[in-house]
Amino acid sequence: MGSSSGTSTLRRGDHAIQVFHTEVERVRLVEEVLDWIRDDEIFIFLSVLPMSEFLCQCRESLATRIERSISSGKMVIMNSHSFYCDGGEFSCEAMLERWNDLVSEHRSNGFNGIVVVGDLSWSSESKELFSKVMEYEVKVISDRLPQGMTAICQYDSRLYDDEEMERITSLHEIQMIDGGIRRNYWLITHHQ
Repeated sequence: MGSSSGTSTLRRGDHAIQVFHTEVERVRLVEEVLDWIRDDEIFIFLSVLPMSEFLCQCRESLATRIERSISSGKMVIMNSHSFYCDGGEFSCEAMLERWNDLVSEHRSNGFNGIVVVGDLSWSSESKELFSKVMEYEVKVISDRLPQGMTAICQYDSRLYDDEEMERITSLHEIQMIDGGIRRNYWLITHHQ
């Protein structure tokens, strides 16, 4: 993606998607977001990988930068599955409420916004879970993200079939796929 990356065309408040095919693409987005965020924003990375495993996939300079961002309070890395499935179950309503709470919490700590990169690849574990996550994505479209939140959903294309990938991409206006970016003007706002 480089300097003409997807993050360079993002706007605050966008709900975007990154479909990645390799670990290099997953890592590259994190680096681009670190370049993109403002001083008054916090970066929340919800990773399916443990932090130590994710950092091992980064160049040494990026791993050091991430560790500095975490130490300074500008970045938080959490387990994606545990975050989204708080209490062991995924709940669309609970997630939307949680986003509002998170924005409020970080505003009270002096941040004007949060930028979340959330890896939702764990939704491939079952058809039922995938369906629930797609209902959540529809709800995000209809209810909008809380003011002050920018979200980039990550999906590992190696874990989904073509029909599922089509469903996933149909629910995101901004799509970072194959190293490029495109805008989807035909959002599907009902769950199929």
